[in-house]
Amino acid sequence: MRKEPAISVCMPFYNVEHYIEEAIESVLNQSFRDFELILINDGSTDNSVQIAQKYTDERIFLINNPHGFIDSLNAGLDRAKGKYIARMDADDKMHPDRLLIQYNYMEYNPEIAACGAGLKRFGSSEAAYIPMILDSDEIELAFTKANCFTIGVIRTDFLRTHNIRYNKRFIYAEDYRLWADIVLAGGKLCNLPQILYYYRVHDRQISVVFDDQMRNNSYIIRKDVINYLLNRDNMKYMKVCSINSILKDLYIQQIIELKDYCEVMSHLIEN
Repeated sequence: MRKEPAISVCMPFYNVEHYIEEAIESVLNQSFRDFELILINDGSTDNSVQIAQKYTDERIFLINNPHGFIDSLNAGLDRAKGKYIARMDADDKMHPDRLLIQYNYMEYNPEIAACGAGLKRFGSSEAAYIPMILDSDEIELAFTKANCFTIGVIRTDFLRTHNIRYNKRFIYAEDYRLWADIVLAGGKLCNLPQILYYYRVHDRQISVVFDDQMRNNSYIIRKDVINYLLNRDNMKYMKVCSINSILKDLYIQQIIELKDYCEVMSHLIEN
């Protein structure tokens, strides 16, 4: 009987026949070998499934799901057998040492619920993102402004203990919502300041086509994180000051209205 893998790599895919082979190969070529690769077909109508089916590696499992991206993401979480879950998009690539580096960090830091890292964009545009916001407290505060966490490897038992899943309400910002839900459940996040992932930029990806809906859902997430930080018992004075600074910036950018800013600041002063 095959033992349970250390990491479950969950890769949903929909009509990515031009990219999926490269994505799968980047997983199979990892220096860390103790993983399973769960491919979730999200109702593809091109040759993506046929490409996935050509692989005979016993670590690969293919799930066929009706078209519905959040359901397909959750199907991957439900199927995962690993101690950790690593998210992967089927049009991207992993650095060859991604799983090794994040696995080792999680093993030596059991208080961390999820570990992120940097990425490099490629395709129609190129740029590198190396996170400068590294520890959990800094990430929590940054979440009140934007998502600064990517390329997460997550403790499977933390997700299941707290019943955390991808939320259909936050389509197109589902990863941001998942990371925020880990924080709201008391989980600690960290970022590693190195590039472990290659993010393909093209004109059909969700972040381009559904930018407005992503922005609206992200705003709701930021408000939820702000409320969590304001009501947490062990909140420190410096965090209050930091939230004040962030709220000012949101108001200047016209992301929140003056009355919302005043309401939150009144709550801060009274408590």
